[in-house]
Amino acid sequence: MKQPIQSGGGAMSSLMGTSINIALTDGHSDREGALLDLEADICDLSSMANVADDLLDRFISSRHDRKRNIISINSYELDMLIFAWKNTSMRASELKRRFYADAYGEDAP
Repeated sequence: MKQPIQSGGGAMSSLMGTSINIALTDGHSDREGALLDLEADICDLSSMANVADDLLDRFISSRHDRKRNIISINSYELDMLIFAWKNTSMRASELKRRFYADAYGEDAP
């Protein structure tokens, strides 16, 4: 017998309307369920990476003066780029940590 599980959550994925129904058999393991719980974090990481990519395109790629080999951005734009980069990096590191903990147990590296 299959049971649909509504998955999704996280601030970013709920804003993006991400929601997936996953049907599991009654015999699924806790470890499989824990891995499925990573969906929201994966969606949040993907969304934040897209934000960082859009900011790079807007502030860097479109403003590269190839003659003088310089890029001009103001401090607000730099702060936004730094935030997006750091936030994406933090989310990726946390997702990796949770994946290994869920897949191999709390003693995993």
